[in-house]
This record gives sequence, C-alpha cells and structure tokens, in this order.
Amino acid sequence: MKKQGEVQDVTEDTFGIRTIEVDVENGFRLNGRKMNLKGGCVHHDNGFLGACAYPKAEERKMKILKKAGYNTVRISHYPPSLALLKICDRLGMLLMDEAFDVWRMGKMPLDYHLYFEDWWERDIENMVRRDRNHPCVITYSIGNEITERDGSNQGAEWSAKLAAKVRQLDATRFVTSAVCGVFPEKEEEEEGSNFDLNLLQDNTVWNEVTKEFCEPLDIVGYNYLKDLYEESHELFPERVMLGTETHSFTTYDFWQKVEKLPYVIGDCIWAAVDYLGEVGVGKVYWESAKGDFSFMTPYPWRTSWQSDIDLTGEQRPQSVYREIMWENTGKSGIYTTHPKHFGENFRGTDWHWYDVNDCWYFEDCWLGKPVKVDIYGAIEKLMATMDISYAPGVLDGIVYKEGKEISRCRLVTPGKAAKLELCPEDMVIQADGKDLAYVRVILTDENGNRLTHEKREIHVNVTGAGTFLAVGSGNPCTEDQITAKECHLYRGTAIVILKSKEAGETTITVNADGVEAGTCVVRS
Repeated sequence: MKKQGEVQDVTEDTFGIRTIEVDVENGFRLNGRKMNLKGGCVHHDNGFLGACAYPKAEERKMKILKKAGYNTVRISHYPPSLALLKICDRLGMLLMDEAFDVWRMGKMPLDYHLYFEDWWERDIENMVRRDRNHPCVITYSIGNEITERDGSNQGAEWSAKLAAKVRQLDATRFVTSAVCGVFPEKEEEEEGSNFDLNLLQDNTVWNEVTKEFCEPLDIVGYNYLKDLYEESHELFPERVMLGTETHSFTTYDFWQKVEKLPYVIGDCIWAAVDYLGEVGVGKVYWESAKGDFSFMTPYPWRTSWQSDIDLTGEQRPQSVYREIMWENTGKSGIYTTHPKHFGENFRGTDWHWYDVNDCWYFEDCWLGKPVKVDIYGAIEKLMATMDISYAPGVLDGIVYKEGKEISRCRLVTPGKAAKLELCPEDMVIQADGKDLAYVRVILTDENGNRLTHEKREIHVNVTGAGTFLAVGSGNPCTEDQITAKECHLYRGTAIVILKSKEAGETTITVNADGVEAGTCVVRS
C-alpha cells in the first residue's frame, strides 16, 4: 500500500491454480481427475492447547490426518484459522469451510441465533473474502444441522439468501449445507445437543420437508442419512450429495455407498480428531457395567472419544481400519478385547468403535483363557475375528491375497516396566513463542517394547530456554490437569508440549516411580 508514492504497508500471500468440478455422473473432480472425498470433521480445539490456533498445532494435525489417508477436512462448525488454511494449501488437503451452526432458531438459549440477523452478512463476507484465495477451499457451508431445514421460520428463503451472498463474493466454489434428519415435533421444541436429536430423527418425510431448503445448494450435505441417498436421487436426479457427517461404527457401509453411487462424492467421518466436550459419546457400554446408559457421560469424562486420532496425535484402531478401507492394502492392524469381556455384549451410540487395544499382556489369572482378537486388513469387510487362548509371547497377524502375503502386524507381550523414552517430534524449534515442540513419552521394558496396558503417573520437569505448556494422554476419562506437570499414561504414552521465546537449549526430564527417567534436549 502506497501513499503519495511511499510504501506504507506490505503483505504477501500465496495462491494456487487448480480446477474443481462436480456433477452427478462423474462426481467430484480435481484438475479433471475424479476423486472421492476421504473426509473427516475437525472441531475447533487443539486438545491440550484449548482453542489456541498455534500454526504448529494446526500443521501437525493436518499432517497426521494426511498420513492416515485423509484428503479432505470439514471444518465443524466455524471458519478455520488462517494458519490451518495455509497448511492445507501446502499439503494439498482439501477443505470445507463452514459459517454457522445456527441461524434464527437457536439450539441453546444464549447461542448465535441472538445475533444472526444482525451479523450473518458481515460474517459471510469476512469468511469468503479472507478464504477465497486459498486453493484448499472447495466448498462454503452456510450451516450445520440448521433447525430451519424443514422449511420452518422461512428456512428456504434464508438458504437462498445465504447461498446468493456466497456466490456474489466467490462464484468459483460450491455452496453446501450439512443437513441432518427431521424429528418429531415435540422433540423440536426441546433444547439439547445435535447428537441427542440425531438419535430421534424420523426420515420418512425428509426429502419432502427439506426440498426447498436444499434447492439453492450445489452440494447437499447428508448427516447420517446414507439410507436416503438412492431415494433422494430418484426424486432429485441432478442433486450432488456428500456424507457431511457419518458414523464410525458403520463406516464400511457408508463408504460402500460412495464407491457405488457416482452422485455421492465422499464421506466425512465424525470425528477426525478427538476434542474437548460432548463427553463420552463414543464410549462403549458393556452389559456387565453398572448404572444406566447415558448418551453423554458425566465427569471425569472430558473428550468425545469418537475420533480417528486421539488427543496426543496417535491413530486409534478405527483409523487403521479406515486407512485400509481407503485402499492402503499394505496396512494392517491387530487388536484384542480384554478377556474379562469375552462373550459379553456391548452397546454404543454408533459414534463408538470396538473396545479394543493393541495389547498382548493380561494378568496371570487370564492365562489359558480365551481372548477375542481382531485383525484389520485387505480382506472381506476388512476385519477377521478369532478366539485365541492367552499365553505370553508374540502374536502375529498375516494377511494374504491369492496366496501371497500383503501385510503383517504383531503384538508382543512386554517385560517389566524399565524406562521412559522421550521422542521429540522436532529437535529444533523457532524461538518466537509460537512454534511448538511435541515430545512423546513412552513407557517401555528393557528391550524397548511399549507397555500399552500401563497407566502409571509421570512427572515432567522443563528447564532452560523453553516454557512448559501442557502434558496429557489420550485418555478420554481422567482427572489429570492439563496445565499441571504430571499426568497418568494411557496406553503407555503421553505427550508434552512446550514453546520458547529465547534461543538456547531446553531440557525435558520425565520421571515415574520404579523406572528409569527419560530426558531429551530441544533447541530453539
């Protein structure tokens, strides 16, 4: 920017050149090539860092998802940080922008519906004008599970108004909205979370009552409505559809629809990364458990536990399953259910996964007792289940195709806990107070085997140039305090996060009773 020939301010931006197309015959195409959207929904927080959008945290999150097979993220339900947009541009991760979770009819007494009519236009303008130069952005969503989707309170008119505003600002992207089921009238009047209502939906009249709401959309988002895809196509043969939210437990069935139906362009699992809130929705309830089944779980549960990736950044079993489903045939995984649950039934909310762990260690009282073992691989429906009597040692899972081994996975019974290993993801960080160092803590035996059954407490000490930010595990149910310098391991691991404003060395030391301490150095 210049004033009277003198430079007053300078800013630089990057942009990319690419084409996106979509139709019912050929699906979604990027640069002319058909691509099924392998997507996941990403909530607003960065786990132990809360809602702070550190560029490093956003980058790490997207790299983990990319490695796990994702090519698309649906930002739920907010415009993302600028840092996240930039990293998606660099990584080639497609992104679905989203503006609102409510319009004029609220979901909670003090939510955005109080401000919608005054602020909707400015918020749309701010989102689109900021984001339209980012090649990662492929859609703008004008709303998630909007109450007015059934045509009430001028829902169709507002859908057309918002879609027109987006196109006025950017005619090169597709407009969408994530539309869930419709519910019995008495339930519509009750306040509660989207999840509560999704259990009550009645889809017999969905196509009829949402028709006008969906007409202004280029792509109609279907939340948990895979059984309506074919019916909708018969009624609206030019409608392009996307599974904007889908269940983990039935992910195979959702994805088969994507591969079979060209007008269904992809699938976004709820959720890609674990997040704070909506606690315990992904919990498994065993029939032997005491107490009543509840949709959300009381304290000390603190995360949703519906995710592919846990709070520390590790793949959960469902993510391995999905990666194989997305054609990574060289991948496999082997998991066990604790023998105390052998033969026992369980239940969940469909946002759950199986209660399994990559563990081949159980107490001596379980010697010789049957254990349910699951192997995920490129086989029919991607999973084989067998019962094996427990004996310490090595358990190998081998996947064959036409007599040829294509993948192998292994569980090893570890020895006694011996030491804590510290594994920095970066040995050097910027001394700018923004860059982050993630240090994984792993409890191992003397041979380096991880003790995935361990939950012992660890204590963290940080000295030198850096500053401690947080420590935590992937445990969705814990009373550990994020900003304290101690926590309990979960599945034998935890993560420490630090930053630095000074150049120099930072020494991280982690102790636990009965084992050798771990230490490492990060430079800034």
